[in-house]
Amino acid sequence: MNDPIRSALSGQKHRRFAKASPHDHGVGLFAANCLLNAEERTALQGAISDFRDLARGECIHQQGARHQGLSILCQGVAHAVRVMADGRQQILAIFVPGDAMDCQPIARPAASRLCAITAAQVATIKPADLADLMQLYPSIVSALWRETARHAAIQQEWLVSLGRQNSHARMAHFICEVWTRFSAAGLAETDVCPFPLTQSDIADALGISAVHANRMLQQLRQEGLVALSSGALHIIDRTGLHEAASFDPSYLGLDGR
Repeated sequence: MNDPIRSALSGQKHRRFAKASPHDHGVGLFAANCLLNAEERTALQGAISDFRDLARGECIHQQGARHQGLSILCQGVAHAVRVMADGRQQILAIFVPGDAMDCQPIARPAASRLCAITAAQVATIKPADLADLMQLYPSIVSALWRETARHAAIQQEWLVSLGRQNSHARMAHFICEVWTRFSAAGLAETDVCPFPLTQSDIADALGISAVHANRMLQQLRQEGLVALSSGALHIIDRTGLHEAASFDPSYLGLDGR
């Protein structure tokens, strides 16, 4: 049986990727984010062993489970959630198409639960295939390092926001980040993007109650900055929203996209 990675090396295109597919968008975004060239992207695609279509709320893996490999979000929106012993939870990360959702040592049990917020599609590369891929293409090692560093920068920004911003600025900052990342992933048009997160989701990300999250959203609306309606986010005053959040998007690492 032909090794799909080595087939890519010899210039043979894996039949699975002979035509454009829905997952091409997400894998292509990941490759672009990581500055991979055409040959490296083809090898990456050839190494993918599984594509999963997920329903809203379906889990990719459970907290404490062993990682099955590197997962790339191709379609939809997902999040990582740490569930406490008493049932309370904290959203640790939001993922959009093109994100590698588990850039961490795959031998360790997952520290969080990874679930789809919307209908989603996920591509997975098995650990052994990933190891072969990194050996054949050292640039993919650098790419995964950059992706890990980008997620770490986002986590650091969330930590600063949780620790030093008030609820109003924290909400504004969260909305700025979500819109900016959705836009980079091709999910936003002009000043409107889908917003599948519930007020409970927002509360679990910002460390506040759902009631207080609703209050902060209403305040931003009354200030003429944003509006949420029918699952869509409308940015009314981008400059004002950025000022309210003290938002600087440089930490998102989107300059190279």
